[in-house]
Amino acid sequence: MNEQNPYNAPQSRLLTVSLEIPPGYSEASLSIGRLRSAAWLSIFYFFLSLPSLWFAIFPSSVPNTVLRGFEILIVVLFAYLLLTLKAFLSTRFRPDGFDKFVYLIVGVTAVSAIPGIVWPNPTGDDLISGIAAIGFLPINGIVWLIFGVKLRRIGRGFPYLGGFAILNIILGAMLITVVLVPFALVLGFAWDILLALVFFAAAREVAAASGCRE
Repeated sequence: MNEQNPYNAPQSRLLTVSLEIPPGYSEASLSIGRLRSAAWLSIFYFFLSLPSLWFAIFPSSVPNTVLRGFEILIVVLFAYLLLTLKAFLSTRFRPDGFDKFVYLIVGVTAVSAIPGIVWPNPTGDDLISGIAAIGFLPINGIVWLIFGVKLRRIGRGFPYLGGFAILNIILGAMLITVVLVPFALVLGFAWDILLALVFFAAAREVAAASGCRE
């Protein structure tokens, strides 16, 4: 029997806590820099959406070339942000079939933007383009609603992702109704900010898991 010296300081084995992340989570495709850049681009997307809202309400107030340029820039930036979000969520949570659904969202969004690019200010005979754009709204709404439900299931507990998922569900429901689209455009500003917060939270998590300083 080993006797302990009562005057010695108590000793115990140190606990080491490590952040376990899936393989490939901190690869170059999901670097801290890319996630932070995506967050700042989401904020830029927010400011870019402000004039876009004005253009949507008063399309005749600006030249068609400007309208086309803004529409293309919005679609390209949206696609990049959503594909970056897909890359993060796919490596972080490994959801089944999520990648294909994000590709579907990007595709539907790009196709629905074509009338606005070809006919940025529909009048007269081109009015059919406006009708086509409106016809895409319920389709977009269904896709966004399902996207929000999927986000709600896979990202439970991750900072801001739950609120982002609920917002997508609300936006999808508004787009389906068509008549609530003006309110959906306003809520779209909150979408931009929440997406930025998700990317910032992801960058912090990757930095902590990689042992990097903020």
